Amino acid sequence: MIKKVLIPLLILLVALIGIVFYFKSPKLLTKSSDLKIETDFSWTEEYRYQYSVSKKNRDMLQNNDGQTATGKYADITNDNKIRWDKPATYKYTPKTEEMFKKITLNGNSITFPISIEDLGEEYREFSKVDLVKLKDMKTVLLKNTKNNYRFLAVYFDGKAKNKKIETDIDPFVSIDVMKDDDYIMNLFWDVNNKTTTRISSGDSYAGIGTADIRVDGIGVGNTFNEMYEKFGTPYAIYVSDDKIEVDYTYEDKSGNYYSILFNHLPKFENDFKSSDFKYIETKPNIITSVRIYCDKAK
Repeated sequence: MIKKVLIPLLILLVALIGIVFYFKSPKLLTKSSDLKIETDFSWTEEYRYQYSVSKKNRDMLQNNDGQTATGKYADITNDNKIRWDKPATYKYTPKTEEMFKKITLNGNSITFPISIEDLGEEYREFSKVDLVKLKDMKTVLLKNTKNNYRFLAVYFDGKAKNKKIETDIDPFVSIDVMKDDDYIMNLFWDVNNKTTTRISSGDSYAGIGTADIRVDGIGVGNTFNEMYEKFGTPYAIYVSDDKIEVDYTYEDKSGNYYSILFNHLPKFENDFKSSDFKYIETKPNIITSVRIYCDKAK
């Protein structure tokens, strides 16, 4: 009698374990044979790339000649209306919507929201990944075995940890893009709309990615004054000891929200492989990264 009861229970237990394993198996994320998917990897090893700076960007941004805040590097605009070293808030600028029509990634025009496939041929294989299924897995490392690109993808459900705090943030997947020893950029992939709504070549405290994100030709290596000459007064300027962010933001009558931030880090890590954490000073008010966000009205 006991055997008759235990055997069906054992079969049911094995079946349930199989179902759980099936839905959490990384192989189910993609049918691509060129993608290697890992759930057990070194976070320390992967995240160190976020603090890397390519030689190209290092040479462009480093203050080798002791550049002072004069000329195009000055703390104040030529018309003396805007200071970059002081926090300030102005008005929404309709100019931002027009700026969104002139965004390029590595010289190619892109339109928001954008699919992973349309980011470029080098990312096409990653478009075959079903990122929605990350909800049950939370984090994976995706490796393209043909071109050595990597996606470190983390699922966020948009819910606040504190239940007393309400939030209407849609679930998204944060993707750090890397290749070999270079950090390239960060993406936000909207789970509901299955498109990329944010692209950034570097955030506040992370590295300076190699992705060349430009708005009407303005990007990493330009200065805030060059940016101002082209786009005029921003929505806001955020200033801290660690960074300066210049924000061009606009919300139209339909509720579409556009945001472009040009960031300046006054210093960055000398060598991400080193443990002595020496820093390199950047030229005054030079743009070290660009972050673009677009939220279309539901």
